[in-house]
Amino acid sequence: MPVRRKLRIPGVRFGLIPAACFDARHAKAALRPQIKQTDADDEQGLAQVTRTGWFREVAIKSVDAHASARIAIRLRYVMVAHRAVAYCL
Repeated sequence: MPVRRKLRIPGVRFGLIPAACFDARHAKAALRPQIKQTDADDEQGLAQVTRTGWFREVAIKSVDAHASARIAIRLRYVMVAHRAVAYCL
């Protein structure tokens, strides 16, 4: 199940602060060989992955894309409910 979080840092959102978003599965594979699995070690491992450029960068959907997806999902629910009521009559 994907974790959905909004990026709420204004500088990153408007491109003022350089940031790289990379695939979590790829990062997990990079951190797997570590002997100790602590937060500090994970932090150092992710920093090393970022420094070396050994990651697969992913795109983040815009706020407008998320809003239009929510509208489409709500419309689908309304259509399904309307169809269910029509079949019951």
